[in-house]
Order: sequence, then structure tokens, then C-alpha cells
Amino acid sequence: MNADVIWGKACEHLQSTLSTDVYSRWISVIEPDHFDQKTLSLRVANNFYQSW
Repeated sequence: MNADVIWGKACEHLQSTLSTDVYSRWISVIEPDHFDQKTLSLRVANNFYQSW
């Protein structure tokens, strides 16, 4: 499995449990970076999102 597949599955779950507004505002801006068999690393576009 790679980071894109794992994050895609997580996003499917999050979309079904969070409001559309919350998902769009906070989750959709997150991108998968890499997966090393135990840890999924994610990235965001700027420090504002990283702080939250």
C-alpha cells in the first residue's frame, strides 16, 4: 500500500463522519507525503494549516 491509497481510504471515512464544511475547510487541504509501513506522513500547504 502507498500513501495515496491509505490517505484516500481515510478521507472516504472522514467525509462520511464530518460535515461538508469541516471536511472542505480542514481535511481536503491535507495531502499524503509518504508511508513507511507503520507511519503515514501528511503535508499541508502552509503554516496556518500546520498550526491547527
